[in-house]
Amino acid sequence: YTWFEPEVEKYEPNPEVISQIKQSFSKESHFFYLFIKPSCDCSGVPEEFPHLVKVFRESGIPESSYDIYSMLDKSNKYPYRDKFTINELPAFIVMKSGKAVFSIIDTLDAYVGRNDSISIEEALLLALEK
Repeated sequence: YTWFEPEVEKYEPNPEVISQIKQSFSKESHFFYLFIKPSCDCSGVPEEFPHLVKVFRESGIPESSYDIYSMLDKSNKYPYRDKFTINELPAFIVMKSGKAVFSIIDTLDAYVGRNDSISIEEALLLALEK
């Protein structure tokens, strides 16, 4: 993961959105699962994963509130298969009170599909407001 920390350091999230995330995040009800394939050229791995971790850090979301799973393929067995399905890697799943409520990557892709864009921190804020 030699690319990880340099990518974290260069990303500058929107401070206004970070402030809103701090207000919306609940350690008691929110949890995040990050599934990545760091050795591939799949969309998002070199950017979205470290950018999301930077947003977590700046928002005060503790490491105890998210798990990171490295996977060779989306068909690999993973914990919580009974709660959600991974269709592509990377996958960033937002849980609220034990239920999957949001996919950050799917949201980013949906905006791109509409010729629009949204930052990773804006997608996280949308998830927290669900």
